[in-house]
Order: sequence, then C-alpha cells, then structure tokens
Amino acid sequence: MIKRLLNYKKHLALAVLAIGSYNSLQAQCLGLTCSPNITVTAATGTCGAVVNYSAPAVTGTCLASTSSTFAFTGAAQSFTVPAGVNSITIETWGAQGGANWVNNTNFGGYAKGTFTVTPGEVLAIYVGGQPTTGIVGGFNGGGNGEAAGKGGGGGTDVRRGGTTYNDRIIVAGGGGGAGYWSSLHVVGGQGGGLVGTDGYRDPNYATNPGGQGATQTASGYGTCSTFSVTAMAGGFGFGGSPSGCGCEGYGGGGGWYGGAGSGNCRGGGGGSGYLLPTATNTMFATGTRTGNGQVVLTYGVPPTATLTAGLPSGSGFPVGTTVQTYSVADSFSNTATCSFSITVIDAETPTVTCPGNVTQCISVPVSSIAPVSSFDNCSSPTITYSLSGVTSGTGTANASGTSFNVGVTNVTYIATDASGNVGTCTFSVTISACTGIEAIAPLSGVKIYPNPNNGEFVVNLGTYNSNMTLEVYNVLGEKVVSEKITSETTQVKLNNKASGTYIVKIMQDNQMIYKSSIIKQ
Repeated sequence: MIKRLLNYKKHLALAVLAIGSYNSLQAQCLGLTCSPNITVTAATGTCGAVVNYSAPAVTGTCLASTSSTFAFTGAAQSFTVPAGVNSITIETWGAQGGANWVNNTNFGGYAKGTFTVTPGEVLAIYVGGQPTTGIVGGFNGGGNGEAAGKGGGGGTDVRRGGTTYNDRIIVAGGGGGAGYWSSLHVVGGQGGGLVGTDGYRDPNYATNPGGQGATQTASGYGTCSTFSVTAMAGGFGFGGSPSGCGCEGYGGGGGWYGGAGSGNCRGGGGGSGYLLPTATNTMFATGTRTGNGQVVLTYGVPPTATLTAGLPSGSGFPVGTTVQTYSVADSFSNTATCSFSITVIDAETPTVTCPGNVTQCISVPVSSIAPVSSFDNCSSPTITYSLSGVTSGTGTANASGTSFNVGVTNVTYIATDASGNVGTCTFSVTISACTGIEAIAPLSGVKIYPNPNNGEFVVNLGTYNSNMTLEVYNVLGEKVVSEKITSETTQVKLNNKASGTYIVKIMQDNQMIYKSSIIKQ
C-alpha cells in the first residue's frame, strides 16, 4: 500500500512538471516585433510630418489553425495566402471515374503535403469532377469514353506561379471509367496518390487487361482489340480515350500523368499523383475518394496586432516624440507587446522683421520700435532683444521705451521657438548731439513769440502733455523760470530780469524735449 502511494505521488509530480513545461512553452510561442525607431524632419511650413511605418510582425508556433475547403465547380478557383501565413498544408482528392454500376470501385486518389508560401501570393485550385452523364470525361483531365462506356474522373491539383500543368505542386489522380457489362464488373483503375492502378474486366488484369494506370513518368497502354495499344495512352495531365474499339469504351483518369483509356469493355486506368520534392509531411493514398474531388488548405493564422497607443501608419505626427505601442493575444491566451518611437524634428528657423533705422538728437526714451512681425511654423516664437554699441543690455518683448546713449546702438531682435531654433534681425538707433541754439526733437511745432520781446512772450506747444515743464535759463545757466505747463499756450514774463539772451527748455519726465533761445530787449 505504501509503495503504491509513493508511485502515485511520483506520477503526480511528473504530471505537474509536464503541465508546467507545457505552459512555459505556450508562453514562449507568441512574439511581436515592432518597427525600429523612426526620426523625420517636419515639412516646411508645417508643425508635423506624415509618417508611414511597417506593421509589427507577429511570430509564433502556437497559431490557431484554420482551413479553406474547395469543392468541385467545373472551373479554376483561386486562393490568396493570408498575411502572416508562411506555411500551408494542402490535401487533394482526385475525382472518381465515371461509373454505371453502384458497386464500381474506381475511386480518386489522395495526396497531402506542407509547402512554404509567401503572404499575398495566389494559388490556382483545380478540383476534378466525376463524369455523371454521357461519355465526356471529368473536369481537369478525365479521358472520354465511348458507346455505353464512361469517361475517366478528373485529377485534382494546386498550381503555383502560373496555370499550366508544369506549375502544379501537388496532384491527386482521378479514377478511370468503370461499368458493368454482361454480368461482369468492368473495373476502372483507381486514382493514385502516386501511381494509378490498372483498369480491367473481371476476373483480373492478367486475363482481361484494360487501360494501364499512370506512373510518375508515363501514362501506360490501353486495349483496343489488341493489348498494349499506345494510341489509348493519356499524357501529361490528361487521361487517354478509346476510339472505335467496339463494345464499351472507358476513359482514363486525369492526374500528373493520365491513365490510359480502353475499349473492348475494359476499364480505364487511374491517373497518377504528384508532390513537389520540397514538400514536407507528405502522405499518399490510392483510391479513397467517391464522387467529385476536393482540396483542403490548412494553415495557422497569426493573430492581428492592435495599436494601443500612438497613431496609425500614414497619420500626421506632431513635432516631438510619439510612442507607438502594439499588443497581440492568441487563442491560447498568450500575449505580447512591443513599442517604438516616431520623432518629428522641427528644424525650421523662425523669422522676425525689424523696423527701419532710427535717428534723433535728443536722448529721450525711444518709442515705436517693436518688431514689425514674427512667424514660426509651430507657434509664436519668444522675442528677446540685445543692445550693442554705445548702449548695451538685453530685454524681452521689444526695446520700445529704452533711453539710448549718444551715438549708434545696434538693436538685435531674437526669435526663439519651442524647439530651440533661432532667427534674428538687426537695426540701429542713432542719437546725435544737438547742434545750433535751437533743436526740436522729438517735440515739433513749438512757436515762441514775439522774439525779441520786452520781457513778455508766449510759448505755443502745438500739443500738450500734463508731464511737461517750462524752464528758462540766463546765460550764466541760472534757472530763472520753472513752471508747470497746463495748456497748449503758456505766457512767460521776464519783466524784472535783465535784458539779454535767455534759453527756453521744455522738459518731459525729466528729459529735455525742446530747446530754443529768446532775446529780451
């Protein structure tokens, strides 16, 4: 009892280990490989780029199997290899030969093989037909019969790269025509997986030979009054037919090579089968199919990867890095993911347009010198400025309101976008020393009258600002008058002052904006 319990525990442990190994293998049988990382430059004038990329490749050995079945239609059919499918197992059944007795055994052959294929390629499918009326042979190579005989069954094949007999990669032979004559079984040869069998009339081929079955290299001979008649032979892809042989005539089955036909109430030979030498997992069987032929394609279909983050191929990607993530799950509950990045680089330089050069002779804050315009393909650039020359410094936005030193100052506006691209423009501001006793800048339109005068005169500004002050100085530089300007016209009195020349200044925000001279008589 103890020994039996130990054995049970041992077997249980082995079973658990085996299940664990199976699950481990299952977990490794699904793979997903994404495209490499992609880097592109944004198109000129835009803030992105259209990017096409390859779909991720799904790999694995635990693919769900599916099949496509092709029945007889009497015409060529086609099959397009699905995406991700690189191997297909093809099974073919040749058609039974024509039969006028329920117990005829002239069945079609069977061939099976696995082939390497390319996704997207087209395979041509030819499913053989069994003759059902008259003497006409079956579709795809069955030979005709004559009189009360029957035609041979059509071979079944799959063609690759073309539609000729030479393009066939797998063939199952059709059965030769068969019947019942004078209480005797007219035996049709069976279609081959490889070699078709001979047709005859009971009791056997040795005493009543009919059409020979086809081999991998030839059709064989038929019977027409005499044995071994080459005229009854079929050929590459088609069965032979009797002609004027008397009694009942039966056609040979189609196939790689067709079986020979036969007259004299003897059955036609079966067609041979074929498999491309590079096929694997091959299998053949002779005489397995009743009625029409058939083709079954079996293949593993990889699951389709799903985009779970990012944008589909062909989308417009923004500047920066977009992470693309794909995932896939198979019917065994295995999952896999992969990611890659698409980076769009903004290499376009922003532009900034400067105002024209500025010249004035009064060192007061200079206004209205902001950039004329600025542009960037992605967003408004950040504007800064730098001053060089007799005035130095830096700032943001624009340099309007800056007080410049006498001389030439270069003002450079700098446009910087979010990607670090930089564009610039430069203009100059020139402040010159005022020349002459009268200099009007930037204030213009000022009138002082009368001049000369007797100590009383009027200052007409032509404009007015509440921050203005009027100052009068004598030749010694002494300030003799200082008053707030309250209107456009101001009357000044120097009645108690000595005769001579005086300097009139108009100040604004502690900066001189006008200077002139008057004479008191």
